[in-house]
Amino acid sequence: MNNLAFFFEIGDKIISNQKLYALMIVLGGIGVMLGYIRWWLGLIWLIIPVSIISFYIFDIRDLYDDMVKEFGKNYILHSYISFVVAILLNLFGIILGLVKSFNTKKLNLS
Repeated sequence: MNNLAFFFEIGDKIISNQKLYALMIVLGGIGVMLGYIRWWLGLIWLIIPVSIISFYIFDIRDLYDDMVKEFGKNYILHSYISFVVAILLNLFGIILGLVKSFNTKKLNLS
């Protein structure tokens, strides 16, 4: 029976929180850089983190009970926190780009 339970564990099939944080920080950092260069590049790039996050949220919703049994609720909490970090970093880059373009236009007018 223990051998059968081994095949149904999900710990080796999903990404760890450390790797998830690293991935989301990298995606958010790219969003900050692109958003600073041009605000619309950051907006276009935002599609990639949102699509990755939506796929992962579907996995969390499907495997919620098993994840809570195996990892606890903190795993789910930290997954959602890493998603928020990625989105906020991207939005920060877009806002930086908008402020930069507004200040550039304002300087050109005067």
